[in-house]
Amino acid sequence: MATAKWLGTASLELEHDGKVLLIDPHLSRPDKWRTFTRPLAPDADKIGAYLAGLEGEVLGIIVTHSHSDHLVDTPYIARRLGIPVWGNESTDTLLRLSGLPGCARVLAGGETFEIGPFTVEAIRTRHGNVAFGKVPFPGRIPSNVQPPLRVWHYRHGEPPLLLYITAGGRTIFHQGTANLIDNLLPVRQVGSAWVCVSGHGYTPDFVPRLLRRVRPEKMIPFHFEDFSRPLAADTPFLPGADPHAFGRKVQAVAPEVKIVVPQPYERIPF
Repeated sequence: MATAKWLGTASLELEHDGKVLLIDPHLSRPDKWRTFTRPLAPDADKIGAYLAGLEGEVLGIIVTHSHSDHLVDTPYIARRLGIPVWGNESTDTLLRLSGLPGCARVLAGGETFEIGPFTVEAIRTRHGNVAFGKVPFPGRIPSNVQPPLRVWHYRHGEPPLLLYITAGGRTIFHQGTANLIDNLLPVRQVGSAWVCVSGHGYTPDFVPRLLRRVRPEKMIPFHFEDFSRPLAADTPFLPGADPHAFGRKVQAVAPEVKIVVPQPYERIPF
């Protein structure tokens, strides 16, 4: 059975038949003071503790866009495990700057590919408006800086990506930012849809537009917690990102969809 484990933010650990695929792994979770006053570096102790508890072989990492809360830990994990990474051109830029040329497979959206037992379909999107109705740190990671980078150097890159991932005959949808380009998002029936809640209120008609394209048995809101704090069941929500309120919006449009608010490190079947 294919499962997804929530690691906080938009981070998922997918597992099927002893094979693991990581999406947007963000384990360091620096606090706000560190984030905005010092260069960002992976927390080796936190990452090491997580990797020590993994059950299964990690085949690779997919990064849906290159903001720090999606990308900062990836070069460290990729180097430590010797695994490939898939992401946009800014993901490739950071890996090259980190001494890992050739590690990234660059995605532009529209690709379908296999990583072990996982079939991945990447879809181009646009980043959602989050901070005061604006896109934070738009554009591309500059190529003339050296890691560790400041948070504002982690621009989202082009393009941000949405994902359909199939394993064991079941499909999940991963949406790491609350926006979409309707005509580029294929219509799919899925077992579960993992959807970013942060900033969704700034995207006009976000819920009905999404549900016209993605038709899930269950909707799993995520990327709702204050990721400058340790991940726990009682971590405060980001402003405007209450997952329970988001679930009510979903059920007002599609009452047949089951809402599952994930708990930290909980495994949920595809």
